[in-house]
Amino acid sequence: MDRDTSGLVLVAKDQDSFQELRSQFRRGLVGKRYWALVWGRMKGEQVLAYPLAHDPRNRKKMTAVRTAEEKPGGARKWQASTRLKVLRSSHGFTFLEIDISTGVTHQIRAHLEAFGHPLLGDPLYGGGRPDPFGLGRQFLHACDLRFRHPRSGLDVTVTSPLPEDLGRVLDRLGIRRSWP
Repeated sequence: MDRDTSGLVLVAKDQDSFQELRSQFRRGLVGKRYWALVWGRMKGEQVLAYPLAHDPRNRKKMTAVRTAEEKPGGARKWQASTRLKVLRSSHGFTFLEIDISTGVTHQIRAHLEAFGHPLLGDPLYGGGRPDPFGLGRQFLHACDLRFRHPRSGLDVTVTSPLPEDLGRVLDRLGIRRSWP
């Protein structure tokens, strides 16, 4: 998870558990849900399935490869799929629920930038846009994690409430109490 993203992180307690969880991630069996606030108004649901590669101009960034002809520096590409669901829009921002089953570095941030709706407060993928709320970080929160326990085999779901700093931004937009 990126440094300025809040919420859940899955950590293995031993090597065997790590190997099993890594296998679940690779097979797309771990479900991860995020809440995000992006620039611009969006409607409905979208699935962004652009492969990602390291940006040849900035190795700290990933870039979405949107066409077969686009090969950033001949770099390796990783398949990635990001499902976006609009929860609310207000004052030129959209509050999203985002589901991913892949976990490519900066996947959500790179996909949103490629789609023209970068995260509020994202210093790397936000296109230099100002932060009108003084948040000081990107508005991205890992709120839900679903996986099979590596020892017991039981399905596990863990949730994390929205942090207060992000909640205050939604309050200012009149969004906070009007989403599921």
